[in-house]
Parts: sequence; C-alpha cells; structure tokens
Amino acid sequence: MFVVTAPPLAVHTARMTAFSPREDDGERTWRWMRPEASWTVVNSRSQTIAATVDIEISAFVGTPGGTRGLTILLDDVEVQALVVEEERRVHRIGSLALTRGNHTLVFRPTEPPTVADDVLNNGDRRPLAFGFGTWHWTVEERPL
Repeated sequence: MFVVTAPPLAVHTARMTAFSPREDDGERTWRWMRPEASWTVVNSRSQTIAATVDIEISAFVGTPGGTRGLTILLDDVEVQALVVEEERRVHRIGSLALTRGNHTLVFRPTEPPTVADDVLNNGDRRPLAFGFGTWHWTVEERPL
C-alpha cells in the first residue's frame, strides 16, 4: 500500500477532446488539434481561483512565415484571442477565474484547418490547424 502525501493539484487538465494521438520527432511531442477542440479543466479547491496556463502551440500553415488565429473560450465565453506562428512557441492563456469544479476550455481556429496532404503530399488527410505540446498550469495567489 502506498500513501500519497502531496496535496492535490489546485487546477489540472482532466480530459482532452478532439485531439489526435500524441506524435513525436525524437526531441518533443505534440498532439494535432482537430477543427475545434477542448479541455476539461478542474479546480479542486473550495474557492474560486485565478489561473494561467502556458501552452506550447504551433500553427499548421501552408506558407513559410504564415500564422493562424486561435480563439479561446471558457465555459462558452471568449476569454482570449491569439495569433499563432508555424514555429512552436509558448503562449500564456489567462488569467482565468475558475470556480470549484469542472470547466470547458475551447480552442477554436479563426480560419479553416488545412489538410496536411494538400501541403505536404504525404497522404495524411487530416485537417490540421494547431499542434499542442507541453503545458503548465499556475495558480495566481491573489484573492478573487
């Protein structure tokens, strides 16, 4: 029997919806987002918290130097808009006010995804918009 002595995380991503299986290139890993995707985010504290999430994101674009817009919604309310470049980069989302319990964080491209095969001629018929790598939640220690 093992006893867990660490306190539970204040906020975490409990589920990812509409992401492809994880891929890697030997140096890093990522998941391609389908045309619209979401996370179930959980605040396990008894009070409302302010949280940010730093996510490594890259855009799948057909031209060098291209960008793609990404709108983020929390529980059906737009909270942020990003312009994401092809080169992977960490983007900060938030501050997000999270009451106790589950929340839905939606990632919605502002332009239609691109079919990978149309750009790469690789037989991959998936419509791709963004690749999500690592992420890290931070709780802001300030009263709400």
